[in-house]
Amino acid sequence: MIFETERLYLRKLNQGDFANLCTILQDETAMYAYEHAFSGEEVQEWLDRQITRYQTDGFGLWAVLLKGTNTFIGQAGLTMQDAGNGRRVVEIGYLFRQDYWHNGYATEAAQGCKRYAFETLGVPEVYSIIRDNNYASQRVARRNGMQPAGTMVKHYHGVDMPHILYCVKNHRIQRMQPEQLDACMDIWLHGNLQAHAFIPASYWRGAAGSVREALPCSEIWVDLEGDTVRGFIGLQEDYIAGLFVAPAFRGKGVGGGLLVFCQKKYRALTLEVYEKNGRAVRFYQKHGFHLVEQHIDDATGETAYRMLWQKDSRIEAVNNIMFRPDR
Repeated sequence: MIFETERLYLRKLNQGDFANLCTILQDETAMYAYEHAFSGEEVQEWLDRQITRYQTDGFGLWAVLLKGTNTFIGQAGLTMQDAGNGRRVVEIGYLFRQDYWHNGYATEAAQGCKRYAFETLGVPEVYSIIRDNNYASQRVARRNGMQPAGTMVKHYHGVDMPHILYCVKNHRIQRMQPEQLDACMDIWLHGNLQAHAFIPASYWRGAAGSVREALPCSEIWVDLEGDTVRGFIGLQEDYIAGLFVAPAFRGKGVGGGLLVFCQKKYRALTLEVYEKNGRAVRFYQKHGFHLVEQHIDDATGETAYRMLWQKDSRIEAVNNIMFRPDR
């Protein structure tokens, strides 16, 4: 078995599945996007191609069976496909027996394939390349979290077939890798310049060199969409040294996701934030942080707050401090 879902399990196809495949590949209705039903020879070529893919790529289209009855109802899986301009991408594909349509099985299998690609294989993004008139498959792709990302024309049996490339990227949080340092530094500098306009830009530019040296030695967690760094959080034990989100991804839950990720790892967290950065103060309050101290930052002369979060905390904010909005 490759993986299972609530109602299905997927396994490798084998020669014993030839007759099962014929119920799909030789059904003109099921194969309308291909413009013809397959011959027996074409079905065998299809099966052989999947078996070869298992050996060369480690994946391919798999048999989809109903739990409980072991009934073969279709095929779904991952294949390497041309996406135009010399690109090769991992595609989620699915074809089901007509008598099992409209039960949500294709969506369930496709979502399982996405999880397998992201969580087991570590693929940064997956596609479904769907003919422009195959509306049912397009609906499955959208339910799988995919959005149109381009178009291409396939030439099949003398017919030009426009296709839509649907894509979803792997959103994940992981430790920073060396190749992500430049992106993190760009986000760090831009974030500080924008959030701390009350501090001279020269301060942040002057600190960039030491920060660049420190990041690889610190506990840095990055939020990735595919291979794109959307934001990062830096920790020194239970102290949050910084939380930054790229401009294009602000307001999309990236910062909150990174913070919640760390809250699951620690029983308590502390951080410091400038009084004048009212937006950040309110953000941390929203996520359960409370003010425990006010002081003057020696490096900038600005008033700063020390804030604390604890699991199941009942700490109340200091009453004599009035949080002021950005000016």
